[in-house]
Amino acid sequence: LGTKLKWENALLKLGILIIDHKLASSDGENDSEELTLKVNRHRTALKRNDLSVCMQALVGSTLMSFGSTIFDYGSGRGDDIRILKEFGYKNVSGWDPYFSADGIVPKKADFVSLSFILNVIEDPVERARVLTDCFTLAKKCLAVSVMLDTQNSLKHFRPYSDGFLTSINTFQKFYDAQEFENYIIEKLNIRPVKVASG
Repeated sequence: LGTKLKWENALLKLGILIIDHKLASSDGENDSEELTLKVNRHRTALKRNDLSVCMQALVGSTLMSFGSTIFDYGSGRGDDIRILKEFGYKNVSGWDPYFSADGIVPKKADFVSLSFILNVIEDPVERARVLTDCFTLAKKCLAVSVMLDTQNSLKHFRPYSDGFLTSINTFQKFYDAQEFENYIIEKLNIRPVKVASG
C-alpha cells in the first residue's frame, strides 16, 4: 500500500491519473492518443551573474556598439539585460513568456539572442517558428545556443517528444553539433557561423 500511494502521488505531480487501468490527466480530460503533460519551461531559467553564452559571443565579437539595439528572446529572469545595461549598453530589451510576458517584442533589433531556448521547447513546430521569427527580427545577427549531446545528464529521465522530460516537468532536447547546424540550414536557408561549442 505504501508503494502504491507513493506511485500515485508521483503520477499526480506529473498530472497523471489511472482510472480503470487507463491513463487520464488530473484535470479530468482523457486523451487516448497521447497524454499531454504541462511542461514547466520557466523552471529551466537560471539565475546568473555572468552573461549567457550567446551574449558573451556577441559582446566578444566586437560587432555590437553601446548604441546597438539588442533583444533577448526568452530572457528568463533578465540577467543578460541587467548585466548589459550595467556595462553601458542602452538599447537592451527582452521578452519571456513567464518572467516578462508584458515585455514588448520589437519589429527589428540589430542583435537578437536566443540562448538555450530552442532546447526547452517541447513542440518541434513551435521550436521552428521561434527560430524563424527571431531570425526575422535580427537586422545584423541572431546568436543561438543549444544544449549538446555531450551535456546530456538526463540519461535516466523519460523520453518525450524528440527529447526528454525531467523529474520537474521541464523538457530538454540535446543536439549533435552537426545536427544543429543542419537544422539551422534547413529552417533558415543560411549557413551559420560557429563561434563556440553549442
